[in-house]
Amino acid sequence: MAAVTDSSFGQLLKQWRSQRNFSQLDLSLTSNVSQRHISFIESGRSNPSRDMVLTLSAVLDIPLRQQNKMLTAAGFAPIYSEFDLSDPEVAPIRRALEFTLRQQEPYPALVMDRYWNQIVMNKGAESLIRWLTGEKEL
Repeated sequence: MAAVTDSSFGQLLKQWRSQRNFSQLDLSLTSNVSQRHISFIESGRSNPSRDMVLTLSAVLDIPLRQQNKMLTAAGFAPIYSEFDLSDPEVAPIRRALEFTLRQQEPYPALVMDRYWNQIVMNKGAESLIRWLTGEKEL
């Protein structure tokens, strides 16, 4: 079971390294880790520490959600929380988004998630969508 976890982390690391156009040497020089160790991690011959996962993720500028996947693949618990916009913990962010949308009036503006689902919209966007769809209310 450990080999599968290590190998999937190594594959993820290699994918991100390729996506960011880093060679093993570039990554090793930037992260202050030997190229051999990076090679061993990618091949599954070596297990990364939690700090190593976070260091390599930071150097490769991997998004937090993906860093959680990297940590899980390496056998560690995720450390970054995900919140829904309706959660009380992110109320200040929601207020800031609503303020920004109000400032765009009368022009349509909306906030979407990464799957293109509409989260919040202003009155201008509501009017535009009603006009486009022919519906009286949204």
